[in-house]
Amino acid sequence: VFVSVPVVSIPALEIVTAPQDMRPHIPPANANMLHHRQGADTLRAMHHLNSLASMWAAFF
Repeated sequence: VFVSVPVVSIPALEIVTAPQDMRPHIPPANANMLHHRQGADTLRAMHHLNSLASMWAAFF
């Protein structure tokens, strides 16, 4: 059961990154705000994945 956890986390990464590529083009006025928001979302996702990795490593 524990071995399947890393396999599940790979599609989760693709789900996190895919919607950003599929978003419509943003006018230049909003590009800076959008980039800042995406940066915050990326940091939040990395922190979440790091927490999951720490919890998963605790089993071993």
